[in-house]
Amino acid sequence: MKTLPLNPAPIHPRKKATEWQELVGQYERSGLTRKQFCDKHALVLSTFDYWRHKLRRMNEAAHDETVFIALSTETEAVTKNDLPWDVELQLGEGLFLRLRHPC
Repeated sequence: MKTLPLNPAPIHPRKKATEWQELVGQYERSGLTRKQFCDKHALVLSTFDYWRHKLRRMNEAAHDETVFIALSTETEAVTKNDLPWDVELQLGEGLFLRLRHPC
């Protein structure tokens, strides 16, 4: 009778997040279905789906960070014709909103 070791090594060692990120990128460029890609790379479909969704949520969270900037107020009121002004808002993904008041 054959005895098994008490702590056998895993058949598929755990992958790091960076490895899953690379695999998901390969999948997106492959043109294969999820099942075909997982079969080709010996991945468990449910684990692959878990990491796809997790990485997507992490990426969305990184882009959703809100930044607040404290603005100071001046004691004297300035009329709109006194000084030129320029306001630029970066909306993300290369989009900008620019507001300008000429001299």
